[in-house]
Amino acid sequence: MTMKGRLAQVFMVQGLKDMCQDATLVRYRPGGTRLDRVAVFDGVSFGKLASGGTLAAHAALRAFQRRVPLREAAKLADEAIREAILDKGLDITDPRECFATTAIAVDFDFDNRTLHWLYIGDGLLLVINKDGSWCEPAIRPKQDEAMHRALFKLRGQGLSVQQKRREVDGHIASARFLANREASRFSLLNGDPKVLQVMQRGVIRLDDIAHVIVATDGLEFMPVSLEEDRIERFVSVIAEGGDLADIHRQIVAQFDGDDYHEKIITEKRGPDDAAGIHVMIEG
Repeated sequence: MTMKGRLAQVFMVQGLKDMCQDATLVRYRPGGTRLDRVAVFDGVSFGKLASGGTLAAHAALRAFQRRVPLREAAKLADEAIREAILDKGLDITDPRECFATTAIAVDFDFDNRTLHWLYIGDGLLLVINKDGSWCEPAIRPKQDEAMHRALFKLRGQGLSVQQKRREVDGHIASARFLANREASRFSLLNGDPKVLQVMQRGVIRLDDIAHVIVATDGLEFMPVSLEEDRIERFVSVIAEGGDLADIHRQIVAQFDGDDYHEKIITEKRGPDDAAGIHVMIEG
C-alpha cells in the first residue's frame, strides 16, 4: 500500500493582540495531490514595531513555500527578516528593537518513508505512533519551564498583577537575549545567521507513525502544577478522538477560571494566538 499523508486539520485563531502573529503553511507536490511540507510560525514583536511579529512570520512563510531544503528555507527566511528589520530603520544588534519568528517545519518523503523536521524557537513538534506511544523529536527550550517555576514560587505572596508581570517579562527578556547562542538551545529567525548553527534538525522513519502535529505555543496547555505533563494531556485529547479546536477550547477555559489565575499567577491576560497542523499517516 502506498504511504501518504492525510491533512486532518489546519487550525488557527487570533488571541488578544491587535493582529494575529501566527502563520501556517501546507504545501503539496506539483500537481496538488501529495502533501510534502507543513509548517507553523509564531511571530514575536519585541520592540517599537507592533506589526513586526506578523512581518517576520509571513516572511518565513514565503521562504518555506519555496521548493528548497528546510535548512535553505530557514536561511532565506532569516535573510528576509534581517532585510525587513533594516528597512524599518531598527537596530539589528539590539534584540529589544527587533522582531522575529519561530518555525517548526516538516517535509514528508513518502517514497522513502521518512520525515525530515526543523525546529526553531519553541512550540510543539509531536509524533504519535500507531501503538499510542509518542515522542518529541526536538528538544524544547527550557525558558518556559523556568518561567513557570519562578511564577509558582510567587504564589501566596500577595503580589500585584504588575509585579507578577515584571517577573515574567524578565524571563522573556532573558530568552530573547539568549536566542541563537549555542549554550541556550533557544533559536529564533531574527536576522542573525547564527540561527543556522543553533536550530535543530532531524530525520525519522514513518513506518510506525500515525500522527504528526506541529503547533505554536498557543496550543500548549498552561500547567496547573509543576508535576503535570502538559504534552501527555495534549496527546490524550487526540487519542480520545479530539482535535486541535478541542484543545484550544480547554486552554481558553483555563484562562476563564478564577482558580486558574490564582494557581498559575498568570502572565497573560488571556489565550495567545494559536496555530497547528495535524497530519495522519496512512499506508
